[in-house]
Amino acid sequence: MAVSVIIPVRKGEDYAFSLNGAAEVLLMTDGTRSEARNIGAEQAKGDELLFLDNDMDISNINLQELNSYNYAVSTAYFSSNDMLDTIFITSAQNWQAAVGLPLSYYGGFMYVRKADFNKIGPFKNNVFMEDIEFANRAVVKGYHINVFPYRVLHTRKFSGPSLARAIDPINLGWGISEVTI
Repeated sequence: MAVSVIIPVRKGEDYAFSLNGAAEVLLMTDGTRSEARNIGAEQAKGDELLFLDNDMDISNINLQELNSYNYAVSTAYFSSNDMLDTIFITSAQNWQAAVGLPLSYYGGFMYVRKADFNKIGPFKNNVFMEDIEFANRAVVKGYHINVFPYRVLHTRKFSGPSLARAIDPINLGWGISEVTI
């Protein structure tokens, strides 16, 4: 099986980290993040899809090993080099555990087999946290969302929208990006 990595980026942006074992890397600049992910999934040649935000450093992971876990839908543990993001990730983990989603489910790293992605359906547009909505739909359809034993570093090196920036009560110079609620 081959892993296609799908990364929504803004025009002119790139992915700055190494990807070990990816069959292909699709940097998608089309439309919203949801649209970019969906178009990437349609274009992907691999049987496995890894949706990745462009500020996620996964250089410690050999992507060819992912299929050995035999997971249909999964995520990874997160850490961050940004204090506000660390607070958000901790809060999200507590909320997710309370509502029955796996600990650390955070959509910056989402692995799904292409056949299962097609059964679950595409990312919904105009939904805040479309990756979490996708995970909820997967659970409703009977999927268990597994967590890989890897740690993914959320580097906060990109200039796109983030929930941490959107809820920032003090403007720390980041500004508020396009957030659809």
